[in-house]
Amino acid sequence: MNEEEITWKLKDLLLNISKILSEKLEKNEIKPIEEAYFKWVVDKFRYTDNGVESHSAKGDYIIKKNWWREIINLEKTFQGLDEYKSVLVGLEKEGLEKQQASSYLAQLVRKAAFHYLDKVPLTEDSINNFISRFLADLNKRPLRAWVEIEVHGLILEDDSIDVGHDILIRKVCKEDIEKEISIHPVFTPRRHQMINPSSIIKIEKMIEKNPQKLQREVEKIISILRLFKVGSIMWSSYTMDSKSIVNFIEGTITSGKNIVVPLKYIIKKEEKDIFERFTSIFKEHIPKNFYWQNSETQNYTTISYHRYCDALLEAGIIERRIANVVMGLEALFLNENQELKYRLKLRVSKFLSLVGHNPYLVKKMIHSAYDIRSLFAHGETLNYDKKKKFESKVGELSNFLLSILNCLRESLVLCTLISFDKEKLIDMIDDSFLDRKKEEALKNSISQWKNILLTETKE
Repeated sequence: MNEEEITWKLKDLLLNISKILSEKLEKNEIKPIEEAYFKWVVDKFRYTDNGVESHSAKGDYIIKKNWWREIINLEKTFQGLDEYKSVLVGLEKEGLEKQQASSYLAQLVRKAAFHYLDKVPLTEDSINNFISRFLADLNKRPLRAWVEIEVHGLILEDDSIDVGHDILIRKVCKEDIEKEISIHPVFTPRRHQMINPSSIIKIEKMIEKNPQKLQREVEKIISILRLFKVGSIMWSSYTMDSKSIVNFIEGTITSGKNIVVPLKYIIKKEEKDIFERFTSIFKEHIPKNFYWQNSETQNYTTISYHRYCDALLEAGIIERRIANVVMGLEALFLNENQELKYRLKLRVSKFLSLVGHNPYLVKKMIHSAYDIRSLFAHGETLNYDKKKKFESKVGELSNFLLSILNCLRESLVLCTLISFDKEKLIDMIDDSFLDRKKEEALKNSISQWKNILLTETKE
């Protein structure tokens, strides 16, 4: 049986199923079950520079109709149709194993029946659409899939940002928070916590059947956002869907984490262009092991990135977070066991001076950060007197943390893009103190990426 013949057989089958469902509805022989849903109702929704602000919200339970039980009960009726048996035989002749052919056809019939009972007629166009997608699955052709991500820590000044043809980032709206949540009827409904994301990201891709590729895209964009500016960007849930009939796992995945965002940031209107450039370029260069743990061997940038994330995401004592930043910088710029603080502050200050930072200010920050790192590594924290002494040199510790986090962020982005191995990078920095040509070569390697690097104020 060729594809054209399968197409005609499938059309006959779906039309017959439509007829059966219509007759059963007319005779009142099938009825939906009632399913409980929970929904937040938000009053006075506002989106500000801090994200979502809602002055009040109340929860409500609603009842919706669900046809899945009736569809499952009708499967034997559908399987007894001559058209069903004919298609099944044809699929087996095309090389599908009997069990696989049966599973594929059952999924097609379920989705078409649900489509009809959801008060969407099975028109010729919709039938052709079902068949086209089904045949694409059989022939293992890529199909359009998408994921919608609830993101925390990222705030937009504009309503939305398009990144290429496949990524859309937008502000959260009231309807995003007022989503309906299904509740299993045999359990006592629990109290649902209202989680307010600050933005929604939608990614669309042409992919094959493996949903893990789409899951990797979620982690990838989150990693990129953490590196555009200093921000504790994280997701609380995402929902995957696709045009596939049989080959794609659909549904919602939740992080299961308690969402705490120590550091937020806003993308201003005037930063949209540089953000789009950064994202478009960096998504082609970001190492896979930044965002997917089961990937290739860790290297020095990967180790540094994970120390950066530890400092970003953990709302613990500030000494620990500063220590993690210093360890992230050490992973990039040190390969010795002696004179560590001296070497680190010289190399970082030289490296960042090539993108416009004041090297004396950077050297001073690294010196103070290293002292805090040593204090913490030896089991101490800043008491009142020590804290006052540090703050007299570097200012408020929370602002100091932001500044050194930014030093690590910019260093990580540049080291990732220039793609030098660690030994070469350190040699070029050390040689640049003595050799003007080496300094110029290093500067040229970095400067080609300067236009996508959002640098902070560099007094």
